[in-house]
Amino acid sequence: MDRTKSLNRKVSFRRSDVGASFPDRRDSSRRKKTLLGKLSSMVQDIVADEEEVKLRLDTIVIHESLIASLEKLAESYELIHNALTNLHQQYSKLLETWNPHQRYSSMKLMIKLVLRINADNSKALLIPSQEPGELPLAYAQRLVPVIIKEKKSSTDSAKEDLKRQQELKDKFDGVDLDQINQENEVLHSDLYQMAKRYTALRKLINTLHHEYNASKSYPFFPRYNLLKRMIMDLKRNPAFIEVCTADINLNNVVAKINAP
Repeated sequence: MDRTKSLNRKVSFRRSDVGASFPDRRDSSRRKKTLLGKLSSMVQDIVADEEEVKLRLDTIVIHESLIASLEKLAESYELIHNALTNLHQQYSKLLETWNPHQRYSSMKLMIKLVLRINADNSKALLIPSQEPGELPLAYAQRLVPVIIKEKKSSTDSAKEDLKRQQELKDKFDGVDLDQINQENEVLHSDLYQMAKRYTALRKLINTLHHEYNASKSYPFFPRYNLLKRMIMDLKRNPAFIEVCTADINLNNVVAKINAP
């Protein structure tokens, strides 16, 4: 009888005993959400870091392209600059000569030398002019691929490229991205200013070329006066005066490009 009562006795369990045996599922869910949140945050940080690295590399590549464009355009500008200043100096000396035949031959030779340099597009770059309404920055950006479109293939050029890339990496090691962008803005401005002067000179020489060819059909004395007028018109042109007064200092530009 006692045994039956014992078997039929209601057994009661304390809530704390149940909790100890079966952990609350809500706590486990919270831990999972916290872990997923941390993982999501880590992934976002990694993606943000990768985007920043890519942006930095793109900015440095733009910087490298701007430097290459400026160096190449500076070479062509200096070539045209020297040809025109040489013509100016030679004509000034020519005024000391009174022989018209000697003057005639010398003027032809001076003009031919300028036209020959201008016609050599392998040395004097042929670049497009600024379109009406085109912003300076847009024009400078459009010029970069035009100027550096030729691919270097020689071993020496490849070595120079690797050296230049290493120099750029060293130069921008630890440099803030905003500083690189600021320097790129300055380089864009330098490229724009040089391109504007350079295209103005090329147009001036192209006009000289047209007039010189048109004068070939004239006899000696009329053509003598035409050649003299061509040179005088050239000397009075604002673009020519700007070059001869050294308004743009190529040494400063090159020094800025090669600055550490």
